[in-house]
Amino acid sequence: MRWKNLFQFIKHTLIKHNLFQTVPPSTDETILRHQRYQTRLYLFLLFTVLIILTIYVPFETKTIADTSESISITTFNQLTDQHSFTLNCPCSQTSLEYNQFITDIKVEYHEICSSEFISSRWIDLQFIQSPVREFVINDIRYQSQMHFQLLSTLCRVAKQTINDNLQSFNRTKFITHQVLTSTDFQTETNLIIEQFKTTIAESYQRTLQLIQTNPEINQFVVPLNSKIQVERDIYGYEVFRLKPAENAKYDEYHCVPLGIPCACFYLFPNECVLQTTIKKDAFTKIIPGMIQTTFPLRSVLLSTLQCFYNKTCLSYIINEINSLVSPTNFSTLNQSSLSMADSVNDPIEKLASELFIRSWHNQSSYESYFNQCHPLTCQYTYESPFNIMDMVIAIIGVLGILNLVLLSSVPCIIKLSYYIWDKISFCQQNIIRPSAETIFIRTAFLNHLRILFNSFKKYIIELNLFPIIPPSQDITILRRHQRLTRIYLTLLFISFLILAVYAIIAHETKTVTIESPSISKYLQLSKQYPLTLQCSCSNITVKYNQFITKIEPQYHPICSSDFVLSVKNGTGWDTIFVNDDDADFRFWIKSQLEIVLKMCSISENILNSSLSLWLQRNFITSRVISLVEFNIQIKGLIEEFKRTTVNELLLLFKLLQVTNFANQLATIRSSNWKFIINSIYNLNSCSKRELVNPQTYQNHLTALALPQKYDDEKNCSCGSQSKCAQFSTLPYRVSNQSMKQILPNFLAGCSPLDSMLQSSFSCFFNETCLYLLQTSIYYVKPVPVKVLVSSSLSSSNRTVETILSQMLVEEWLENTSFDRYYEGCAPQICEYSYSLEFNGIYFVTKTLAIFSGLTKILRHTVSFMALIVIKLINRKRKSQITPTSNIVVTDLDNVTLNTLSNVPITSIERNINPIQEQIES
Repeated sequence: MRWKNLFQFIKHTLIKHNLFQTVPPSTDETILRHQRYQTRLYLFLLFTVLIILTIYVPFETKTIADTSESISITTFNQLTDQHSFTLNCPCSQTSLEYNQFITDIKVEYHEICSSEFISSRWIDLQFIQSPVREFVINDIRYQSQMHFQLLSTLCRVAKQTINDNLQSFNRTKFITHQVLTSTDFQTETNLIIEQFKTTIAESYQRTLQLIQTNPEINQFVVPLNSKIQVERDIYGYEVFRLKPAENAKYDEYHCVPLGIPCACFYLFPNECVLQTTIKKDAFTKIIPGMIQTTFPLRSVLLSTLQCFYNKTCLSYIINEINSLVSPTNFSTLNQSSLSMADSVNDPIEKLASELFIRSWHNQSSYESYFNQCHPLTCQYTYESPFNIMDMVIAIIGVLGILNLVLLSSVPCIIKLSYYIWDKISFCQQNIIRPSAETIFIRTAFLNHLRILFNSFKKYIIELNLFPIIPPSQDITILRRHQRLTRIYLTLLFISFLILAVYAIIAHETKTVTIESPSISKYLQLSKQYPLTLQCSCSNITVKYNQFITKIEPQYHPICSSDFVLSVKNGTGWDTIFVNDDDADFRFWIKSQLEIVLKMCSISENILNSSLSLWLQRNFITSRVISLVEFNIQIKGLIEEFKRTTVNELLLLFKLLQVTNFANQLATIRSSNWKFIINSIYNLNSCSKRELVNPQTYQNHLTALALPQKYDDEKNCSCGSQSKCAQFSTLPYRVSNQSMKQILPNFLAGCSPLDSMLQSSFSCFFNETCLYLLQTSIYYVKPVPVKVLVSSSLSSSNRTVETILSQMLVEEWLENTSFDRYYEGCAPQICEYSYSLEFNGIYFVTKTLAIFSGLTKILRHTVSFMALIVIKLINRKRKSQITPTSNIVVTDLDNVTLNTLSNVPITSIERNINPIQEQIES
């Protein structure tokens, strides 16, 4: 019975429930029925939306942007694990020196660089000598001092190079705008160190190669490329002059690959070398690994340390030491100290190319890097499902908007429903009205509209959104509340306009994530969303050779011409003259073309080795860069490589030229200095071997050195300038008379290299000039050469120095592939965001969501401000007391004065404050 009563009570309450009750309540049953219908429709729609939201909201996710402060390395690692793709931690210090986080870089050198063999104890050894036996030039006793002095210099220069580069490396700036993760940091530091190792090795090899070729291209005097010949001067006296030697060994036959036996062997084509020996009477012991070539430095580089790892071999050398003046207690190198990749048969050139380094040791501290970077804040975003509190807030917010919409629309819907129903019922009656009645209806309709307009106007004027509790019909109170309503509506309308404009301007941003997009998809997205597209690389390092598919230098045509190839193959340009003429081009042509061949070879070798190492470098990008940015960056890297390589080569060339002139090194053709030995020394009685032996007459043999002079007008002396030169001449005969024709743009002077740099190849581009050159070489078989073809890139009038400044490269063939870079980067996730176009539903929803809360805030604010203003006015009025003979009754609203005469009383103010009374009650 109790449950039945409860059910009946609830049923009765729901049936009679009225949320749209008027103030004061109406007693009209029709109106009350309409209001109950409105209430039922309102509750049905509200609960339907509530059920839909309850089901939908839990499945929605939201993007939350968060900021963390006071970041420690532990906190950063945790954030990296949780939000690796969106984490953004800017460094407070973006520029760091390498030595702040890369420490203890140590180098372990090859054992030879710390052994006694490069110390003064070994270099200054005195060997046992006999007055009846002299040393030959490939004897270890003759070769040892120069050989190990050069080896010591190579070790010292390698160590100095590393120390200098380490100082520069430690001061190099590392730019980091964002904190790197420990993995990325370790990767980048390893790449930095590897690139540093490669760079200094490349620079050292380039320097070593130029130093090695320096005596060749400048044709300096060394023991194995010159000899002393007897000549007669213009007065008929015998004089002895230094002349070029044709053979690698002075007292043997010409070395040829086949046929005639000789003491030298071909280590390389066209290069016959001698093995180092110990020669004692009939006994000759070969020192394994050591060789002798024309140039001492090349001899060292081509040799090995094989003998100095072997006790038996080393004992042969020690037995020849003069123990009375030099130590003999030397031990072999430790073979067990060699790594698996090293061998006792490795040439010194291989060791030098690695700067005699056996291993590197270094440490990098991520903690030091993080502390120096010192991020103050980290921003990150993440997707979070709605929790209970978020769901409640979202539902309440939507219901707030829906409540406002339903309260306004439901009464209209019910009224519209009744109106439609009445119309349908009226049509079903099918009543035909006369025309007079129709006119009456139209007039009534217009009157109805007029009445409706007046009613609406009256409604607006008498509108009161601040209910009076308890209800009051006092005109003053009603008027005051109506004013508050107008102020409230005015502020509400202004706020609505501001919100509407803001909602239109502030577009909604949508973020989209794509996994492992293809290259075509990425290019499409980069065109559509170039500013917001971000693709994180799974491989932050991509080697240059993966996307630089082609980079080839096209050399000057002289390098592949018949002119230098004939010199290389030894098929022409031989010069055999009875009398030397320094101006005759035939005296210089072969040596000058040899210089050109050597310059072409140097440029090609340096560029090939530099390119090979450069292409192994890593291109570091944490995010995929756009196609335009890729082309710009790669173009800049290639141009920087060209500029750096050329500048280093030219700097070394200039340094060598200055050094050569400062040391006044003589050339084998006596182009800068003439060495004249007077005949009083009777060198005719000496054998060839004695002439080249430095022990021969070393205490009393004296030579007179005279500087050569060029250009009779300027009287330029090679003793004061290295660029003294004169134009070469072309000899010919006319009517049995010897004539000379100046050869344009082809110079000869003090230094063969300097003379060549001041010359040009214009004659090789001219068919007439080239024909004269060929026909003038009447001593030998004519050289079959073709005229060089000039192009827009290879001007015939450029000097050789200008051509060399471009490393003899006319143009570069380059090709890069963005597709291969993208494949190497291998992005797994791409994100982009865009602003949605104007959405009416979104606009209305967003405006009403804010508008719903704004109405409540303004209602309370206006009431509160009105209360303060009324209190201030009342306080001011109460403070104004003035004597008067009349009683003034003031109505603040209609401002009318009622005067009572002849009453001697002080004025009294009457304060009517119904709002205050209402609030206080």
